[in-house]
Amino acid sequence: MKTFAPLCLLCLASLCACQKKIPCTPNENFSLHRYETYLMEADTAQLQTALENALPEFELFLQGADLSDSVNLLRIRYFLEDPVVEDAYSHIEKTYGDGKALHRELACLFGRVQVFFPDFKAPEVYTYISYYDFVNRILYHDSILTIALDLYLDNPTEALDEAGIPRYLSRRFNSAHLLPDIARVIGAKHIQTSTERVSLLDHIASDGKLVHFITQVCPDADMEHILGFSHEEYLWCKAHEKEVWQYIVRQNLLFETDPFKFRYFVNEGPFNPLLPGAPARLSQFIGWRIVERYLKKTEADFSTLLACPPRELLRLSAYKP
Repeated sequence: MKTFAPLCLLCLASLCACQKKIPCTPNENFSLHRYETYLMEADTAQLQTALENALPEFELFLQGADLSDSVNLLRIRYFLEDPVVEDAYSHIEKTYGDGKALHRELACLFGRVQVFFPDFKAPEVYTYISYYDFVNRILYHDSILTIALDLYLDNPTEALDEAGIPRYLSRRFNSAHLLPDIARVIGAKHIQTSTERVSLLDHIASDGKLVHFITQVCPDADMEHILGFSHEEYLWCKAHEKEVWQYIVRQNLLFETDPFKFRYFVNEGPFNPLLPGAPARLSQFIGWRIVERYLKKTEADFSTLLACPPRELLRLSAYKP
């Protein structure tokens, strides 16, 4: 397996994060475990034996399960033979194949993450079919990363509609959003907002830092995929940036600490009713723009950016869209 060269890491870390595209130096110190492949290709006539054989690799999914219980085995069999699951697996095979390309993409992503967080260790990665559990589609706990691949397919939206997932969310459930979403959950572990009287500015600053991080570790991703906006929503943000900022300032929302008053700027939703045509979660777009302005003005490195308090970040950015 390839390892990170300390000299290369040192050189990259010294660069201003906004100036150059970070090259791919793969961190391959992880394995990609395809639970959905193992299950769907298992001999259902010998299901108990197949599951017992899977325990060493897939204990994460099978821990505590009584594999001798006929009811449990029947439930698993029904799951494997469910047409919805079979259809999802068919699309997973078409999209991700044997997983080699996905492994390479993850290795590049993990290598770039390590540039920004040298103590980062590539987690063991487990993929599976979640039956469209969109809330938990990606989970990251230091040494383990789980991915519900049935929520990162490029198939038509009918299955997602039938699962009752709102379109403003389901339009993001495709392969183009996979790496940015993984980068988001990893970055969120390191870029956190204080829980003490958090203002809208705190959200804007932390969201902006996180979005900037994603742009650096996913340099080939489109900005709309990084932000989770549709193409039209992203164009709206670019065209109405000044209007959004003026609304926040004039309504005295910037330092507001009542989350109810600025909920449309930070929470998921189909739109922001306070500004005609605006998407929800505008805090991340405005935050990203402030961070980019700050980096251009100060030429600060990433660690300095992370340590910069929200008010100082805004002041030094001289942000005036």
